[in-house]
Amino acid sequence: MPSYLADSFVHRLTDHTCALPECNNSKSQGASMRLCNQCKTIYYCSRECQRAHWKQHKPWCKKQALKLVHEAEVHGDVGADFELWRVAMTPTLFQWICIYGLAVYCHPNDIWTKFVVLSIRPRHPRPSNARKLFLCEDIRVVDRAAARAEPRLLGGDPVAVDEMLASCREQDEQAKRLGEVGAAVLLIHIDTAAGDLVRGMPVIIRQAALGFEELVGWEGLMKDIIDGGASIKHQIAKKERRGEL
Repeated sequence: MPSYLADSFVHRLTDHTCALPECNNSKSQGASMRLCNQCKTIYYCSRECQRAHWKQHKPWCKKQALKLVHEAEVHGDVGADFELWRVAMTPTLFQWICIYGLAVYCHPNDIWTKFVVLSIRPRHPRPSNARKLFLCEDIRVVDRAAARAEPRLLGGDPVAVDEMLASCREQDEQAKRLGEVGAAVLLIHIDTAAGDLVRGMPVIIRQAALGFEELVGWEGLMKDIIDGGASIKHQIAKKERRGEL
């Protein structure tokens, strides 16, 4: 298999784009991106962009912030640990899960009709390495329409899912304006002692993803990356050296 798995394609995937629709700045272009400190779901390249987007973002932001407080009361530090883990694993992992889960290179339109569901659970005892905070249990793809018949899948709150999808649609439209394929939706289920904790996140699918090839056994590869707690680039390079890819 060509070395692009560990090299050029990883670097061609953009990490973050400013949430202000009129702004095209992104991390790959050298912008210093900041995560919204309240909702922890979107990024801005500057305080000016954050202020300009505040009126539009405010309802979602405040509701998400309250949700994070409630989750902390019910699930303890699991939600905060997830944020640490998500940042440490980098967006490339979640992009690959969506690209291969939805087979974007064959069916690009599926990013608007299906969910990719990643199930994880906290590792015990809790490790100090943020990349090793969770273990992978399962990765699957479900039809969005059929998902409403599974209350557990949607976290028991279809209204919250509708709001999450509205936010993802905004990022999907912005991605398409920038010439990308769009934004897939990744649902992350975290199995905690107090029950399921569900996170929904948009995952930008780049035009480069249409050049990917089918990767047999990609689910096992993603599980190894999550369970191993190493960066996706290092894990893939190591498997290439062993002749496992």
